[in-house]
Amino acid sequence: MPTACALLDCRRNEAQVTATAKALGAVAVTGDISVRADVRRDVETCITRFGALDVLIANAGVTGAQPLLEIDDDRWQRALDVNVTGTFLCVQEAGRAMKERGGAMVVTASTNAFYVETNLAAYNMPKGGVMAFVRSAAIDLAPFGIRVNAVQPGVVNTPFAAILLDNPEEAADYRKNIPLNRFAEPGEIARAILFLASEEAPYITGQGLILDGGLTLGIALALPENGHRTGQS
Repeated sequence: MPTACALLDCRRNEAQVTATAKALGAVAVTGDISVRADVRRDVETCITRFGALDVLIANAGVTGAQPLLEIDDDRWQRALDVNVTGTFLCVQEAGRAMKERGGAMVVTASTNAFYVETNLAAYNMPKGGVMAFVRSAAIDLAPFGIRVNAVQPGVVNTPFAAILLDNPEEAADYRKNIPLNRFAEPGEIARAILFLASEEAPYITGQGLILDGGLTLGIALALPENGHRTGQS
């Protein structure tokens, strides 16, 4: 049976990760994905424990709303270190472990890669970079039988989106832009990741699966009271 390993930037959540791993019968591997030594150690831990590495889920990320003109160097660099460099390190170290037998990788990107939002430049740009890297990695690793894909969620009901979810009025206004009129649940994203990593998706690589309830499909325009919209050019 394929084995799997998730590498997480969870230095502030080690107890929670350990408890979750215990409940799942898994092994907790903690560290900072922006540090190569941590990533390499965690990959080696998985191989030692399970004998091989077949699936990588690179899910760690950081965000934070701030006006573009107020972003300082430290915040900008941290966003790049975790969201971009961390993804690169995970894929590279896992790829080296998988190259003899193949495998599957799924990276968490975002709709912000192409559907940017105000005051999120330090999140929008790294996620765009992640999608470019996913396509590059998919091409480069295909000869080794390694598939690389991404999920691109919209807003998901997790603490990561607390800046929006903790404000009921803003959350209600945001949902009006989502045709399905709700935010995603974590399990919905997890099932999409499972599909892309599984043998049910053997011919899919270099793709980003959008999971946004229709948010980025287009603009919904309301009809006037008479039910008709007319115009001329």
